[in-house]
Amino acid sequence: MRVAAAAIVLSLLGLAGTPVAYGQTAAPAPSAPVAPADQACDANKLSTNAYEDCLQQAETKFDSQLTALLKSIPASATVKNNVLAPDVAASAKQLWQKNFAAMAPAFRAYRDADCEDDSVVAVGYGNGGLQWRLACQINETSHEIDKLKKRYSLN
Repeated sequence: MRVAAAAIVLSLLGLAGTPVAYGQTAAPAPSAPVAPADQACDANKLSTNAYEDCLQQAETKFDSQLTALLKSIPASATVKNNVLAPDVAASAKQLWQKNFAAMAPAFRAYRDADCEDDSVVAVGYGNGGLQWRLACQINETSHEIDKLKKRYSLN
């Protein structure tokens, strides 16, 4: 009976599914991670113009970090030892180089179109669209950087 009552209480508290032993309390739910754009620029502490400027600077910074990372990848151990290793067929090496060269422009084109669409759907064509789009671009670029670092063992 006590276990059933505890389950009901947990359900009401939004902690259903959290395993709790008898006599113990459930740990608070972990807070959601803070998005890279929110880490770079706090909208609650900046005026609208300062927030926009901050986002533009942060977007430029993240895009520069992506560019630098992309330049470093061909010299990485993962590429040298696996992707372009001496025993890899020349045609496979050429295919990787072609795909890798196309990846950054394709990512940026997708990111920009996706974030433009996201901003229009979220806030329409009025105020806030630029901030929404820039924040989206920062977040997607940060995600791409993290993904590439993991893929090429550059953490």
